[in-house]
Parts: sequence; structure tokens; C-alpha cells
Amino acid sequence: MEGDLKAPGGKTDLITRTAIGAVLACLAPGLALAQTATPSAEPGSGTEVEAVVVTGTRVPQPNLTSVSPVQVVTAQEVTLGGRTVTADLINQLPQIQQNSQTALSTTSNPLSGPGGVATIDLRGLGQTRTLVLVDGRRLGLGDPNTGNPNPSPDINQIPAQLIDRIDVLTGGASATYGSDAIAGVVNFIMRRNFDGVQIDVQESVFQHNQHSDLARGVLGDAGIAVPTDHMDGFSPDISLIAGRNFADGRANLTAYVTYHEQKPVLQGSRDYAACQINVDPTGQPSCAGSSNSNVFYLASGLGDAFAVSGTEFVPYGGATPTNPPALFNSNAYSSLLQQDRRITAGLFARYEIDPHLELYGDFQYMHDLTQVRTAPSGLFQGGGPSSTGGFLVNCNNPFLSAGQQSALGCTAAQIASGDTVDLYIGRRNVEGGPRISDYRHENFRVVAGARGQLAGPLRYDIYASYYRTTLDASLSNYLGLTNVQNALLVTQGAGGPACISGGSCVPFNIFQDGGVTPAALAYL
Repeated sequence: MEGDLKAPGGKTDLITRTAIGAVLACLAPGLALAQTATPSAEPGSGTEVEAVVVTGTRVPQPNLTSVSPVQVVTAQEVTLGGRTVTADLINQLPQIQQNSQTALSTTSNPLSGPGGVATIDLRGLGQTRTLVLVDGRRLGLGDPNTGNPNPSPDINQIPAQLIDRIDVLTGGASATYGSDAIAGVVNFIMRRNFDGVQIDVQESVFQHNQHSDLARGVLGDAGIAVPTDHMDGFSPDISLIAGRNFADGRANLTAYVTYHEQKPVLQGSRDYAACQINVDPTGQPSCAGSSNSNVFYLASGLGDAFAVSGTEFVPYGGATPTNPPALFNSNAYSSLLQQDRRITAGLFARYEIDPHLELYGDFQYMHDLTQVRTAPSGLFQGGGPSSTGGFLVNCNNPFLSAGQQSALGCTAAQIASGDTVDLYIGRRNVEGGPRISDYRHENFRVVAGARGQLAGPLRYDIYASYYRTTLDASLSNYLGLTNVQNALLVTQGAGGPACISGGSCVPFNIFQDGGVTPAALAYL
């Protein structure tokens, strides 16, 4: 199973339908010793040891020649880990710092920046300071938003099933590769001699038992329902690899295609994430939230703040039947695990004509669709279109009751003339649902080169690479401030309340519970 969702205290909730688990007690240091000896007794027995033969390995190990220590993750560890997503595999290394805006932390919830992208941040120095290589050649950028001015590679396009080993160098790399390797280098070595057909099918699922007594108590005090025990976050993974060695093993052609899907998990489905838990200086935990929930007050700062309850204003704050909660719990709408669907395909080829000339080429393709959910949009205090950051509301707005007109300081003369008051409004568009960000990434990578032996220890490797990435992003359920302002200036027309601006405008009634109509949402 390739991931878990962690609760405070390090507890995890994870079940796998298909899993391979093992613990490697010790990794071979790269030097194999084989001893052969003629059986003999101890000195004095009349016999003696005739020979001791030491045999070394010719398998290249980076730590035998590297000046700085290199951590190596082998293909065996990849297989035994049972992780089909490269990001989940590399994220197990202690040098990796999760980046909150990328999919290495698949629980990320970016308001700006891409979803569905997995970058590497070594030692927490920044993803743009970590160089990512595939067989010693640079991997192209994954998304134009992941780092400025140098976007970072997206390792989702690397098929975990074909990784031979991963070399991680965290010291001295910038002397060779430049400033984008200040944090270090991660080099993915791919299998270049695959022979046969391999099909992998795996499905994972998360199960969480709502077992946090602290969270259950806090949620109960805030009047938020405790989530039930359930299974969610289903994630099927399918891969097909086909390869063939030919020309007496001097040539190989390997093709692959993978499919990965991740069903979403919302924060509200976990007791420890169902609300933002804060602890006050006395150590008392409570649910926090956003003040942009249900609050109205004059932009001038004069007078009291109010909240809507029924068809009237009540003093802002508190949590009683006639005095609604002051804070908005955004966690119920936000992603804990992003929805994602990804297809990758590629081709690796090599042909050794003789020891002096080997031709090779790579082609890799990835198509990824990711959806990220965040709390509903709304009217945010200080973010309005007026010169003060407020919203203008006319005193003779037919949605305002007499008590509300009085609370806003509207005089009889202002009501008669239709004068406006400048309001700071903090109100969530709960009727419109969560904000949704959809991201589509499409990546192409082509490498062609030649390498071989010149004379003695001298070798050459000449290659050219081409990389192209495309990002399409769409945002939905965001309110347009101009339309909101038009919809708050309302007059009583012959057929009922109508926008003063006319046209396609539909009045926005936020002064009564349940007053927002589907037609108003469509306009906004």
C-alpha cells in the first residue's frame, strides 16, 4: 500500500487489499565475499588450511567512487515496498521535505499553484534547489507554477515499476551541476534490460476509525457531527510492461503503460481534521474557523457588528439559537486527499553496435487530471469593490427589514432617497458549494544519444533531449465581485425585487436565511 493519512500523534489509518510487506535487516555493502577452503582441523591436528579465495563483485556501486555519500534505493526495495507511485516511494526517504503545494504531500490543498504535481525538496532547501535526473540526464519541468524562475520536474511521469535504483546525493552536487543542485541530486536509474511481460494490478483503500477522544470532544462542543467509521480513498493501479532483449543481449526494447487513480478524501471525513483545532494559552482545545462566515458591519468601523438570523440581524458572536456561530468551519469542504487520474506510457531502446558505439533513445508521455476542493468562496471583509474595500447596499433594498435598516444606521431620508451604506461583509457562499480547481497536465519527453568507449578508461556520451509540458487550469464556484456588487443594489420593481443595474443581473438576498436563489448563484 503506498500511502497513509496521518492523525496527530503519528497514528495512521490504512488498509490495503493487495500489499507486499518486508523489512530488510541489512543491505549488502556492494562487496561479496566467498570463501573456499579445504576442510582441515585446528593447528596441531596434523592438517592445515590450503587456500582462501576472495571474490569481488563487478556491479557498479556509486559509494565506491563518490566523494560524498550516496543513498541508494534498490529495485528490490521498490518491489518489496509495494508502492506503485514514484512520489510515495521517494517520500519514504528521510532527506525528503514534503512540499505543501505539491503532490508529494498528496494531502495538499493549494489555493494557488498546481495540483497533481510531485516535486522533490531535499533537506527543506526548496524544490528548485533539487536536481532530478533520469539515467544521469535532466528531467524537464512539470508545471510552470512549481517554482520561480526555475520550475521543478514532476516525478509522477517516472514509472516506479521500471526503476532499477535511486541514487540520492545531498552534498557537493552544486560543484558539478550548478545552483539548481544546492540541496542535492536525485538520479533515477531505469531498467534497460527488461525481457518478458509484466502485469501489475493493485488497489488500495483507507480505513479510519474515529478514535481521537480529544477531537470527538472538541467537535461535540462546537456542535459539529463526529464522522463515522468508514473506508474511502480507493486507489486502483494497473501497469503493463513488455520488453525484449535481442542481438545476443546487445539490444533491448521496452515499452510500458500505467494507469493510476486516486479517489478524493475530504477533511470532514476524519475526526482529527473535521475542524481546525486550536489550543489556547491555558491548554484548552477548541474548533477554530474563519470569521468570514456571517458578519456585517459599517466600513467606517462605527456601530456594532451583526449576523443574520432568520430575517433579522442579531449581535455578532456566540452560539445560541438566536445568535449563530461566528466562525466558519472550512474543513468540511476541503481536500485531505486530492482526486487524481493519471496515465503514463513510454518506450526505452538501446542498441550496442560495438563497444565503441551504443545508440539509445527514450520516449515518455504523461496525462494527468487532478481536482482540488477548498472552502466555498464568499464576500470577504475588506475585499469588496468600494474604495474602502466594502460593498455598497442601498437603504431601500427590499430585502432589508425595518430592524436591519435601523441597525445599519439608515435614516428615513436615506431610505426615501435610496442612499447607500458601505458595508464590510464576511459571508460564505455555502449555497454554491466548495471552490473547485481542475488541473490537466500533459508531458512529453524525448531523449536520443550515443555513447561508447574511446580508449582505455575514456568514454563518451552525447545526447539531445526535448521536453514539453502543457497545463490547463480551470477554477469554478468563485464569486465575481462586480456581479456581487450589482446584485446587492436592489429596488422593488413591478414584478418584485430587481437589480438597479438591470440587464441579466439577479438580486442577491443575503439578509435572510435561505434567501439566495439558484438564479442568483448562476449570475454571480
